[in-house]
Amino acid sequence: MKADKDSKIVIIGMGYLMEYIAPCYQAFLQENCGANLLAVTADSRDLERKRKKFGFPIQLGDNGEALRRLKPDIILFAPPPHVAPAIAEEDLKPYYDELRSKGAPLPDIYAFPPKPLGTWYLNLLGKDVYVANILPNMNTKIGDLDIAGEGYSRLTLPEEQPWPADREERVKRFLAPLGRIIRFAPEQLAVAISSSSSTQILNDFVFAVSDALGRKISHNKIAEAMRASHRVRYTPPVPSTPCDKAAVPPRIYDVLSKALAVYAEGMKAELRDHGLSAELADTLENINIDIKLHTAQLEPREQLEWQTRKHATRGGILERACIEFFRRIEPLVTPCFSKIDEELPGQDWYDALQRETRNMLREVIDHTRHHLSDPPKEVTCTMEHHGVLYGLLAREAIRRCGEAGKKALVDGTVKHATERGKRMRQNALDNGDELARNNYRLYREWPDQGPGKMVPGPTQYSPSYVTSITRCEWVEAWKKHGLLEYGLYFCENMDKNLYRAFNEDFVVEVPTLIPLGHEQCTFDWGFEMTEPMRAEFDRKRAAFGTTFTKDFTFHTGHVLRTVGGEIIAQLGEKGQDAYDAATFEFIKRFGSDYLTAAEKAFPAS
Repeated sequence: MKADKDSKIVIIGMGYLMEYIAPCYQAFLQENCGANLLAVTADSRDLERKRKKFGFPIQLGDNGEALRRLKPDIILFAPPPHVAPAIAEEDLKPYYDELRSKGAPLPDIYAFPPKPLGTWYLNLLGKDVYVANILPNMNTKIGDLDIAGEGYSRLTLPEEQPWPADREERVKRFLAPLGRIIRFAPEQLAVAISSSSSTQILNDFVFAVSDALGRKISHNKIAEAMRASHRVRYTPPVPSTPCDKAAVPPRIYDVLSKALAVYAEGMKAELRDHGLSAELADTLENINIDIKLHTAQLEPREQLEWQTRKHATRGGILERACIEFFRRIEPLVTPCFSKIDEELPGQDWYDALQRETRNMLREVIDHTRHHLSDPPKEVTCTMEHHGVLYGLLAREAIRRCGEAGKKALVDGTVKHATERGKRMRQNALDNGDELARNNYRLYREWPDQGPGKMVPGPTQYSPSYVTSITRCEWVEAWKKHGLLEYGLYFCENMDKNLYRAFNEDFVVEVPTLIPLGHEQCTFDWGFEMTEPMRAEFDRKRAAFGTTFTKDFTFHTGHVLRTVGGEIIAQLGEKGQDAYDAATFEFIKRFGSDYLTAAEKAFPAS
């Protein structure tokens, strides 16, 4: 086997992760990094930046050509998980078949996607190939502080192909700059990944506590106090940032300390139930807890939220952990700490916290196992998804940009209404109908959501046609998700612009709105609805059926592109950050399948 620095390496998938592990291949190849390393990326937009940053060649596409040109000893295989199998079949298999036919040495594969596992590669490429699944330590820095020694990388080798000692030592030397290495059996990997991702929600835990306390105590201080309590159970292997339980008042510290203890025991018990030894469960969870709280102790909230969004891939494991926290843990945390000055939680609260912690991890483990094998599921959005996405976009734009955020939101809402009104207008014209007030309702795009969703109130037909709604599904969704004040922008700007886009001479008056505290939403359409008009409307509506309606997956996608797009266009980087934060909050509530479905239903132009 060659000396490490004389080895040749090809990177397939030069993205964020391969940039992150640069210390590994730079230390491994030393002065030969420029000559003995070749990377391939599929991202043309970022190619020049990467070339300027690194001192080795990076090419756009053509994995096969890169492999044949450099003839690597090691392949760092790091494409996105959803395309990894196809790239392996299209590029790796022909290359390995070619090498084998020539009797040439076969390069080791260091595979970074969590799926497929090593056995899949062996079945595709041959049992004589050495494949390692690697999940690198992603906790190496807090700002400029080096904490690599506090974390660990996960290494998994397939049991069907035992690795020679020298090859295993080589992969460990490669990973050494990232800290400790813990080897897991293939069947343990899903559990280990789930443990780490589920501990990531401690960020959300300290945010929820701080918010419940009115942010009178920062999330940094809360994390510091919790970390101090964790030191009773765990001491990092290297010198680390001091922490003090006095960071918070004693009354709050006592609750945080006991809450963390039951959380930790819940996590460890579930890990043991899923096959990890007591020693390994303790080791993993103690490390995970200390690192997450250490990071939360030092980093600003905006950075922690950005990191979570960056690492939570669509349909992935961290995303599922965030969803389960929002569903299971946050509803316990917020009420408890909102009234902590008046009332301390009883044992039943701690029991519930431990139970829901175990349930959370169990769900994440189950998701991880399916994530490593199953395709995404098909879903359909509802009015709730539509309304919540709008409310989240509104909230994040206004929080970040104030009045400029409100303007972008309103402009996006007007654009959304106008585009929909113009579609209705065109459908009427194409169908040979006049752009009459009574025909406006014939070409509405909203699908029927079933009984009880939109409950009509009294209707007046003369002298002006006035309709009302006493229960609105959008309002109920906004109330449920704490977004009512932001949903108001939708109500104030939607119908009047929609009506005007159908016919520029039309005006609808909206004198009452439920979000403003009225008992109903009222719409005065500005014309008299006669009996013959009602009969004609009913006849045509029955004939049209659902011809002109579109489902709420489409409409949710339309909100994403118009309202979200306008926020990005007007607010620049802050707008993009607001968009990213809103869509991630949407994912936490419903899962990424719904966001993906909306994106597909209304593709970006």
